[in-house]
Amino acid sequence: ASEWSNTYEEKPRPQAPQLPAPVLTVPLGGRYSWTRVPGAEEYILQKSADRSFESSSIAYQGADTSYKSSRHLTGRAYSPTTFYRVKAIGNRPFSRDSEWSNVVPGQP
Repeated sequence: ASEWSNTYEEKPRPQAPQLPAPVLTVPLGGRYSWTRVPGAEEYILQKSADRSFESSSIAYQGADTSYKSSRHLTGRAYSPTTFYRVKAIGNRPFSRDSEWSNVVPGQP
């Protein structure tokens, strides 16, 4: 029988850093915009009727850093009925997705 081989210690791979969350600005004229995040492949803009986002939908998904709501009515009184937030999606496998941004009220 031969001797045991040398031991090999497998080190865990470091986890990719998480992307910083984009900053969403209050909409102007129905246009939502957010800060560009280095390493992001795309962004998801989510909307919800409540601030907790329990029942939400995707308003926009793509590489742009702004979204124009087609339902914005110019000249009408501003009444916040919908809430928006955005997150950056990492350029896999190098980055992890960001947390959700700040929440801003807007038109549905």
